[in-house]
Amino acid sequence: MKGIDLVNHPNFAGRKDDLDPNQPGLLKITKKHEEKKKAGNAFEKNMSLQIKNAFIDAILLDDIYFETGVYNTKLCMYESMQIDHILITSRGVLVVEDKYIDDGKYLSVSGGALSKTWLLKKRFGSISETNGLKQNYRHMQFVKEVLHYIGLDIPVFQMTVIGGIARDKIRVQQFIDANLVTEDEAVDRMEYLLKRQVDMGVSTQKVLEELNKWICTVPDIEKSHIAFVRNKEKNRLPVRCKKVMRKL
Repeated sequence: MKGIDLVNHPNFAGRKDDLDPNQPGLLKITKKHEEKKKAGNAFEKNMSLQIKNAFIDAILLDDIYFETGVYNTKLCMYESMQIDHILITSRGVLVVEDKYIDDGKYLSVSGGALSKTWLLKKRFGSISETNGLKQNYRHMQFVKEVLHYIGLDIPVFQMTVIGGIARDKIRVQQFIDANLVTEDEAVDRMEYLLKRQVDMGVSTQKVLEELNKWICTVPDIEKSHIAFVRNKEKNRLPVRCKKVMRKL
């Protein structure tokens, strides 16, 4: 799975004009979306605190945005990815995805490591949720390709953490093998993974400096990312969107 397009990445090819994410008619933020985001953010902050306390000599990046270099001509946007946490240690880099699932709303979460979505079962009906394992595999591949390109020989691992829902409600296949864990298991699993690795002698500060060159800092990247994710499947913009472009 290709993570990065070096030929067309704006770091190398220069930046094309892209869609203004603040234009009227592009993004509609609902109350339901805001509530879900608030719960997810609280979970991410808690995970960040746990990781920092457990790995005091490491470097932790939270809520980072990257661009893959793929420019969608119909959406007029660069493909972006948002990574919840990147833990940088001298033994390896760990890419972490958080998934908060409300225990009070859902009876179970099920699916496979390669399925497009997970199924969240409710008392009446069910909904689909992005497969955190598959999503984070792509994130890991991106980080791995970037580090390989810049010549840093250090292993990269992935971990997906499910929070909020009871463990016995998680029926996802490849639970442990794919490093899918609950919040209570996350730090122990991270320590286990990293202790098995040899210290590579790579400066964590050097890794940070190099990754910083790839982090997307364009204005309103969060809004651009939401707009891209919402519209990429249909591969067209909302009718109400006026397709206002911006130059950066």
